[in-house]
Amino acid sequence: MNKVTGNDKSASRDESPFHAGEQAVQKRLGVRDAAEQLGRAMIRPFMPDQHREFFHNLVYLFVGISDEEGLPWATILTGQPGFISSPNNRRLQIRVLSSYQTLAIKQLKPGRAVGLLGIDLAKRRRNRLNGVVAAVTTKGAVVEIDIAVHESFGNCPQYIQAREVSPRQQPEDFNPGEVLIDNVFNAPVKTLMTRADTFFIATQHRHDDGLNRGSADISHRGGEPGFVHVENDKTAVFPDYRGNRHFNTLGNLSLDSGAGLLFIDFTNGDALQLRGASKILWDDPRQSDFPGAERLIEFTLQESCWMPGSIALRWHKIDKKPRH
Repeated sequence: MNKVTGNDKSASRDESPFHAGEQAVQKRLGVRDAAEQLGRAMIRPFMPDQHREFFHNLVYLFVGISDEEGLPWATILTGQPGFISSPNNRRLQIRVLSSYQTLAIKQLKPGRAVGLLGIDLAKRRRNRLNGVVAAVTTKGAVVEIDIAVHESFGNCPQYIQAREVSPRQQPEDFNPGEVLIDNVFNAPVKTLMTRADTFFIATQHRHDDGLNRGSADISHRGGEPGFVHVENDKTAVFPDYRGNRHFNTLGNLSLDSGAGLLFIDFTNGDALQLRGASKILWDDPRQSDFPGAERLIEFTLQESCWMPGSIALRWHKIDKKPRH
């Protein structure tokens, strides 16, 4: 989306909420006028009170942000209810324990564009927020992250697999395993990816000056178990289903191939972060292997980060079928 940086003024309501990449994809697929009308109606430069309350009640939050090399990371932050607060409708504040969220917090530096996805898997409700990290403050074992809001908007419940979250572990009981870095899809990585019915993808859009400015975004992807196909040790393919026609992810990828994927083992708290490049496959013969797909996305791995037991939450599936 056509977001601004911390040093820019907020975009005028007279401007399109979509950047050139999103507009090009919308035009290519024949939905440009409808998407513009919908976007102007639902994308706000502030959080409505309903969204502020929604974020406040969450115990997990998904984050998209660029790393030191300029590639997007998709990650998760967790806390007790109330670990996210909103002092006003243009600010979101996050307070987390740094002891077991170090890798995630390390990328959250002032001035960096950030995309947030608040999602209640049990109720199949989600809201998105894009902005910039305004400040990061360490107070003992707690890190406070202040986000300046540039855009706030809701998403429909399509493709969300319903899961109830279990009470979190206490910090003294939390004991994550050793982090494993690799440059191929190794055995545990492949197993998690091919069994998954949910993952999260972070993308970005930079300004023409090439600096780490512009926008960051993170979105949810869901389907039946096995909807992600691992083609070889470095390549995976997944479907792009019909959505809200904003084409935030595709619009970003049309301009910047960088992508970060996050897979979670909801039963035992394992997390898998992948960094690499993605490209849109507009008309690929493999599409017939993905019922309902409108197109495919191919991901090529640069680096994987396997973090066993790194999430201090557990989820169990509940009997609500996702809408397709």
